[in-house]
Amino acid sequence: MCRATASHHGWVSSSAASYAVRLALIGAILSTPAWLPQVVRAAESVRLRRTTVPAGPPIERLAADLRRLRPLIDDPTRSRTQREGARLAYEEVLVDACRALGIDHRLGVGRGLAAEVEVLRVEAALADSGLRIVPSRQ
Repeated sequence: MCRATASHHGWVSSSAASYAVRLALIGAILSTPAWLPQVVRAAESVRLRRTTVPAGPPIERLAADLRRLRPLIDDPTRSRTQREGARLAYEEVLVDACRALGIDHRLGVGRGLAAEVEVLRVEAALADSGLRIVPSRQ
């Protein structure tokens, strides 16, 4: 009988402690509503930072890759295979840059002159967005 009473008292005291902690938390929340909006804003800020992680490489890296690859496309000292590889890589980076800046494109859809015109259009659209591929002449 003593054991049951002892464990019963232990259960009651832990329940009472839990109840006291809950009351203290509720009292703290109700008595200091001024800090609650700050907590909500901080939680929202953390959530926004987590959801706005860039999907691709940084725009600075894309710009550097475009500037590096562009001259290789028309370099007469390179083989035709090397120039074609540079062109394909350049167009792939153009696609990534368009995605990063929200520019519509039709790269990879056409062939020949239509594809070249689309590359020029995309380069102009990127330049209008502030991403200069070809250095400006001074």
